[in-house]
Amino acid sequence: MIQVIGNRDTACTACPHHEGAKSVCIPMRKLRGTGQAYIAVVFVGEKPGLDEDRLDKCFVETAPAGEILHKAFLGYIAARVHRDVDFYGANAVRCKPTVGASVTETQASKCCDLYLREDLEALSRSYTRVIVVATGGPACKAIFGVSVGLALRRQGKSLTDRFPVHPGTELAGFATYNPGLLLPFRDPSMSEAIPDHLSMVVDFINHGVIPMEVKVRRHYPADKRPRGPVSGTIFSLDIETYGCVEGCPEQTTFHPQRSVVVDRCPVSQLVQTVAITYRTGKSRHSCLYILPDEWGRLVSMLEAIVDGGGHILGQNLCFDLKYLRFARRSVRRIIDRQRMLKSGSLLLELSVANFLDNDMRPERSLKSLSPLLRVWDYSDETDLSSGFRYTDNRDPEENFYNVVDTVATLESWERLRDRTARRWGSSTEKFSEGCLRWFSDVLWTCLEMDESGICMDRERLGRLDAKLERRLERLDGWARRRWDLKLRGTGSEAPLRSLMVDAVNEAGLGDDSRVVVTRVKGISISKENIHLVLDRLPVGSHLRTVFRFREASQSANKIRTHYTKVLLSDQSRGLIGNMAWPTWFPCPSRSDDDSGALGGTKQGRLTCHKPGDQTFPAVIRDCYMSRYKPGFIMTADSSQIERRLMALFSGDPVMMREYIDDLDAHGLTGLIFVGALYSQMKSRNLNTLYGAPKSEVCDLLTYMDGRQLTRATAMKVRSKYRWFEVWRQLGKTANFLMGFLGGAETLQSTARRDNRIELPLGFCREVVQGTARRYAVFTGWQHDLIEETVKKKRIEGPITGESRTFKGPLNWVRLTYPTNIVNFYPQWGAASIIKAAQREITDTLMERGLLSRPFTNCYDAVKIDGPLAELDEVRAIVDNHMDNPAFYRGLCDRLGRELPLAHEVEVKTFKGK
Repeated sequence: MIQVIGNRDTACTACPHHEGAKSVCIPMRKLRGTGQAYIAVVFVGEKPGLDEDRLDKCFVETAPAGEILHKAFLGYIAARVHRDVDFYGANAVRCKPTVGASVTETQASKCCDLYLREDLEALSRSYTRVIVVATGGPACKAIFGVSVGLALRRQGKSLTDRFPVHPGTELAGFATYNPGLLLPFRDPSMSEAIPDHLSMVVDFINHGVIPMEVKVRRHYPADKRPRGPVSGTIFSLDIETYGCVEGCPEQTTFHPQRSVVVDRCPVSQLVQTVAITYRTGKSRHSCLYILPDEWGRLVSMLEAIVDGGGHILGQNLCFDLKYLRFARRSVRRIIDRQRMLKSGSLLLELSVANFLDNDMRPERSLKSLSPLLRVWDYSDETDLSSGFRYTDNRDPEENFYNVVDTVATLESWERLRDRTARRWGSSTEKFSEGCLRWFSDVLWTCLEMDESGICMDRERLGRLDAKLERRLERLDGWARRRWDLKLRGTGSEAPLRSLMVDAVNEAGLGDDSRVVVTRVKGISISKENIHLVLDRLPVGSHLRTVFRFREASQSANKIRTHYTKVLLSDQSRGLIGNMAWPTWFPCPSRSDDDSGALGGTKQGRLTCHKPGDQTFPAVIRDCYMSRYKPGFIMTADSSQIERRLMALFSGDPVMMREYIDDLDAHGLTGLIFVGALYSQMKSRNLNTLYGAPKSEVCDLLTYMDGRQLTRATAMKVRSKYRWFEVWRQLGKTANFLMGFLGGAETLQSTARRDNRIELPLGFCREVVQGTARRYAVFTGWQHDLIEETVKKKRIEGPITGESRTFKGPLNWVRLTYPTNIVNFYPQWGAASIIKAAQREITDTLMERGLLSRPFTNCYDAVKIDGPLAELDEVRAIVDNHMDNPAFYRGLCDRLGRELPLAHEVEVKTFKGK
């Protein structure tokens, strides 16, 4: 019986982890089995833990992660396999790192090359099949050469190209997450993902393969119309673009506008083939169109689908449609929002179905999701990212690959729909007609913003970039001359960290718990620490100037590095001429290039990448310009929408009344601050505190006694008592912190960071408690919502079916996720209302034949670009839809109460040249 595999090299110095390890180079060992099996399963972890190092064994059962691996991982597989299996364990890095040190992917790969390679070769002499299960990021990198996310696409893939074995022995690899993620207070969301992965290992042991249940025939004519009823039928569509065939430019970007300019691809070559798969009864049909020869047949097919009321499904459907619509005007006329609306035709997205079924599932690309659902195994498919290309667009393998994607997408959609029905029950809104129509509208919004792009003033960006560069040079020069100090770049961190230690001591903060300290490097030079010492250092201290310089340098460098330089010099992510072309995402999903990057959020917000327009600082947003001359940019910003939804969902009468009577909610909370401020003045016998005179504070409190602070009254108060503006802003901060369960400590740190005011913790507690008393019904609703969600372990929004799942023991969910739970309804509701308003604004603009269009969605605001002649009409359309979209009316009907919405409009005009 093989107990320990491979030779131990106690003199190994390949990485620094041996230096602090008690047991150097802990070898692979047998975990379970009779020794008579023909199959070996090898679990590869990240590194030894404390118990492993002490006992000189990997995956010790008494260690927390080791116990989970033995009971959950090995136990799951052993209970389900029909053959004898021997289990082994090893680590990607075989020496325990010192405290605070982490394992790098390079170290893991090197260690595996040194030792695991020989171990697997030794196992291959005793077993006919060896299965390696990589658990966690470093292990996946060492075994597969890629990240966990990409390794999940390679389940069951042969590893003989990376680890040579004895002839006749099969070596296959699987990936999952580290067993430590299932520990309490780690990540219980993996409690479903890991069994899904292990079930594939079980199938592979039992059958020799992961059995896929779908077969694809190699016969797919270019039909002009569907073979059967169209209305309500789902047509799965997928395109292959120029990057997959020889003779075309290399595809480095994934937006048609960029493809033409950056990759220099002719429009006629953008789309090479298009596949469509659909079902009539029990029969499945697939069609393939080789372009440009079969554009006519494809257009006829699309026309029959759309006008007949069929639905178009895809994975990353917006990517496919924007290339098709760009490449052929006739397609743009057919796949048109207004035309499809009339026929009842919808856009459907597989990533949306995946999100509706399980918002925590890590598999979000078709190539990782499809084998998980036992639809299709992509492990043997050609990897186009490696540089391989098909000979041309008539290559049978290219055609098959294109059709397979449509079949896998359709089959996966159907399985996810059925899974959702079983998982969520008959009461769920998921996959309902309203849900599908909602997401079809969202897809249209994303597609239209993809195609619209963002117009920016390149010359102004250039001037800003030059200004930032000059500022950085001045700051660097001053720091070098005054203190012989670097503010940024290599070699700057250690001297600044040393100065931060001096600043903390000089400010008398040596024992202050608010000072941020990292486990490895000690006192941090973070923004929080900089603000803390700046507020405490003596006025004449040179360290005040040092850290003001550092802060200014960081701010300027970030804007220049992340925004101006990228926008001006990188056409794949920045400007082409004056236009940027971001890609928009409707839900958490893989990015357009399937690199593993994520787009979309679980709160229902739209997001965009390349560039990330929604994260632009104010100085970058100031560089927006209209594409029309003369033109305008209009920003319609919903007023306090998340807090209004807090009032609506909770039904808090005080909060509701503030909005019904048009009171200044932030000013009212600001008055709570002023009351606490006055108490501090009296108790400490002060005439002035934080710039507020005691006499004026008393006058304001007397004036407001028994009086409602309407918006008009608030304007007068802010005009007469200028110091009140600071406390109103803090009232705004406190209101949102209360809505998201922020406590006194958070209020204190936020006031320090944003307002440069150091409030005593007791003062902050007084304000937090006063706010909770004022909105007692709302705080009670938050508590009840948390308890209800803890029991159900999920929360679902009405109408759209979007949801959040919270896995784990009751106390774990209660302690870990309360903020996520109470955030859900306000954030999801606000995002949904803005999306609905944007959709209705766009529809009205189209119906009236106007050129103006929304071009970006900033969570609670919409920006519209249009000709100046349309300004007044667009303003009226915006005012009509921003405060009363159909989605909001439906939400009020569900809740049985109403609350007025409000918005603000800002217009910037541009003259013609």
